Amino acid sequence: MTRAQAVAEGRESLRKQAWSAAFSQLSAADREAPLDPVELQGLSIAAHLTGRESESLELLARAHQGFASQGDNQRAARCAFWLGFISLISGQVAQAGGWLSRAERLLEGATDCVERGYLHLPVGYRMVHGGDPALAFASFGKAIEIGERFLHHHRCGKRRFA
Repeated sequence: MTRAQAVAEGRESLRKQAWSAAFSQLSAADREAPLDPVELQGLSIAAHLTGRESESLELLARAHQGFASQGDNQRAARCAFWLGFISLISGQVAQAGGWLSRAERLLEGATDCVERGYLHLPVGYRMVHGGDPALAFASFGKAIEIGERFLHHHRCGKRRFA
């Protein structure tokens, strides 16, 4: 199987939610030559969903770097958000803060986007665990408001989420 075939089959396996197959196919392609950020993001998801947490995070960090080097700040911020949120939930507060701050910096000056909504989630999470349910509710409410706005755009075909 050629690398291009492995990538194509990996994409199809992702689409079918065949996570183990996607992981095998995309990993094989990545060993031949580094995957692009979109495929790395998919491989990260497949790794996560097959119990390969540390590999998933490494792949997501590579996707983040790839998107950032391409100037795709929104996608880079999305990867940074997930790296930060997973770190936060895992109790790695300092690492979480670094990734979440990076996501915020990447979105400075950007137009309204779904990634801004994502950044309200860790605030709400911290408030829940910090004993301030009113602020948690407000943060989660803002995330929902932004999410609903972009869900409408997605349904109308105006934006494709990766």
